[in-house]
Amino acid sequence: MIVACVWVEGNVPFTADYVYRLRNMVRRNLPLDHRFVCFTDRPYQIPDIESRVIPTPQGMFGWWAKLHLFAPGQTTYFDGDTILYLDLDVLVVNSLYPLAQIEPPELMLVPDEGVFQGGGGRRVIKKYNSSVMLFPAAAHCELFTRWTPAVTERLWGDQDWIAEVLPNLVTMPARWFPRISNIGAEKHKAAGARIVLCKRPKNHIAAAMWPWVRDVWV
Repeated sequence: MIVACVWVEGNVPFTADYVYRLRNMVRRNLPLDHRFVCFTDRPYQIPDIESRVIPTPQGMFGWWAKLHLFAPGQTTYFDGDTILYLDLDVLVVNSLYPLAQIEPPELMLVPDEGVFQGGGGRRVIKKYNSSVMLFPAAAHCELFTRWTPAVTERLWGDQDWIAEVLPNLVTMPARWFPRISNIGAEKHKAAGARIVLCKRPKNHIAAAMWPWVRDVWV
C-alpha cells in the first residue's frame, strides 16, 4: 500500500510539520508494510520523506492539486499498489488495518456530512469528502485528463469535481471519519473512529486546546 498526501502552496498554510506528523501517525497505526509518499512542489523542505514533485497550483486553491494522484503518469510510479490518500489536516486515532484490508474496485471516499456552502458563486455538490480516498493504481485517470482550469470557476473543490464526474461511487463508513468539531474535548466521542477530520479547528489549534489531540498529533 502507498499512503499519500499532498503538500503544495495554497490557501491553507500548512507547515512541513504537518507532513512529518501525518507520517508518524500512519507509522503507528498501519501495521503493514507501506510507502509514505508526499506529492509536493517543495521536496527540498522534506528531504527525508519520499516525494513526488507536482506543479504549484496557479490561480486556484491548493486542494485541486490532489487530482495529480490520478494523472496517467502515476500508473508506473504506483506500480499496481492500492493508494490510501489522507489530507494533512487529519488525526489518525486508531488502526488503519481495516482500510488496508479493503481491495477497492474503484475510487472510494468519505460520504459528505458537512454544512459548507462554498463561495464566489462556485457550486458545492454535497456527496463526497475527499479528505480520505482509497483507490487502486490507475483508477479514474479521467479525473485528471478531463479537468481544465475552467472547472475551478464553477466548482468549489476537487470533491465537487469528483462528484460531478463520478456520482455513483461507493463510500466508506462515515463512523470511521468524524469531524473534530463534533468531538472537541470529549475524546470518547471518537470511539470507533479511524481518522478524525480537522476542518475547524486545524490540528495545531486543536492540539493547543485539548490534551487528547496533543497526544495523537505527534
